[in-house]
Amino acid sequence: GGTPVSAGWTGGWTSDFGRMRLQQSGRRVTGSYDYKGGRLDGTVQGDVLSGTWTQTNGSGRFELRLSADGRSFSGRWGRGDSLGGGAWNGRRE
Repeated sequence: GGTPVSAGWTGGWTSDFGRMRLQQSGRRVTGSYDYKGGRLDGTVQGDVLSGTWTQTNGSGRFELRLSADGRSFSGRWGRGDSLGGGAWNGRRE
């Protein structure tokens, strides 16, 4: 490891939905994850990344909060406009 916090969300993560690969450019974050061909598209505001996820079986919203040390995140996901689907947590590889 050893990725500096300044990298923001960029990099590889191990999450509840498999390995995630994220790329941050300005406030925009895009990426993919292993579960059902998942893709993310979101915007950063402070330590929170929020946006939409898309999988082969549907789509919805997510909201993830980066930890103070930049090594992990915790958040929630849901279908449609809801965030009631469950937890979405991860840590930097």
